[in-house]
Amino acid sequence: MKNTDVIAKITDKIIEKMESGKLNWNKPWTAGAMPQNFISKKAYRGWNLFATMFNEFESPYYLTFNQIKKLGGSVKKGSKGTPIVFWNKLNKVTKDANDEEVTKGFLLAKDYVVFNAEQIEGIDFGTIEKNELGTCEELEQAISEMEIPVKIKHGLSDRAFYTPTFDYIQMPEKAQFKSEGEYYSTLVHEVIHSTGHNARLNRLSLNDAKFDNKKHSYSYEELVAELGASYLTAMYGISTEQTEKNSAAYLQGWLKTFKADKQMLYKASADAQKAVDYIVKKAQSEEVSEDKMEMAAA
Repeated sequence: MKNTDVIAKITDKIIEKMESGKLNWNKPWTAGAMPQNFISKKAYRGWNLFATMFNEFESPYYLTFNQIKKLGGSVKKGSKGTPIVFWNKLNKVTKDANDEEVTKGFLLAKDYVVFNAEQIEGIDFGTIEKNELGTCEELEQAISEMEIPVKIKHGLSDRAFYTPTFDYIQMPEKAQFKSEGEYYSTLVHEVIHSTGHNARLNRLSLNDAKFDNKKHSYSYEELVAELGASYLTAMYGISTEQTEKNSAAYLQGWLKTFKADKQMLYKASADAQKAVDYIVKKAQSEEVSEDKMEMAAA
């Protein structure tokens, strides 16, 4: 199966959940205990984080069917798993113009289904191992210590926006927001936008008017910012029931677009992960990450 077909397949599963009305941006678990594989204890990233954050479970732990069997457990009857993707790094031997053998690496996508701890019997998952990043203050510190910080101005306007031309974020005063969670949700949305500046990640959807077309570029960039903001607020434990509902409703409005472009949501979740990594300086995973789809052979 081609990599693009694998992505389309797992996107269809999310679309199915959207159409059934079961799409809820749900983060009941404690800050830092992000959705993760129970065995490796490595938090999901990119698409896999996006897919698991929409589940209703309180436990952050997931396992594949084979992992469950190896640990002596079983899946509860009637449970439906969550589709995720894993990239395998493979090598292919070809010949160059001089008829000499050349080894080229490529990535091959494989879709898996994982089950949450609450869908599993016979395994003791123990207590949640937290890797807590911290508080609003520490999030603000991470933003201020970005490799190339962005200037943030308060007041002067009732609107929140980022201007790449002058590279600054305009925010209303914090007191104008209904809650601290909504203030930070709005702030990090704009900070995610700022990571796309050509001096930082140089994201085409922010900087290149020729990216597909201007309207699509703007929409795609907004999707990246919304996903990235949701990741960050979850990581720092500052999202609220209202901000989670806002995110779910926002993504629900994209249903028609996701049906037309099965790769869009996957690519946006990868770009959102890159933006988050830039902000919090997370070390790149030693594993082959989901955000390298463009390197993979179809």
